[in-house]
Amino acid sequence: MWNKEPALDDGEVEYEAGPKSCWGNFEDDSVMQQQFSIQDDEAKKFPFVGDKEPLSSLAAEYQSGILLEKIKVLDQQYAVIWRTQGDGNCFFRGFMFSYLEHVSVSCCSFCAI
Repeated sequence: MWNKEPALDDGEVEYEAGPKSCWGNFEDDSVMQQQFSIQDDEAKKFPFVGDKEPLSSLAAEYQSGILLEKIKVLDQQYAVIWRTQGDGNCFFRGFMFSYLEHVSVSCCSFCAI
């Protein structure tokens, strides 16, 4: 048996949370601080929304036949891409960025009329 901890009467194992146990050193606050620090470090490496890139830069990254065909289809309708930071909020950030860009272009064209 892998577990060397003493078993209780109902079969569950009681783990010690003292100075001998490494689990006693972890608290919710310290774990959350570590997670936020890792996220902050990753956020500093990549911008939330990158600069405009031509769609051909995406084609240069993928050499698969089916992906290149799909990129060609996208190229017929779209000219550029923006890369977003993949932190779980990338869809919402990309959607709002696109929406705000559309509103700003529409507003400028409306003001010109």
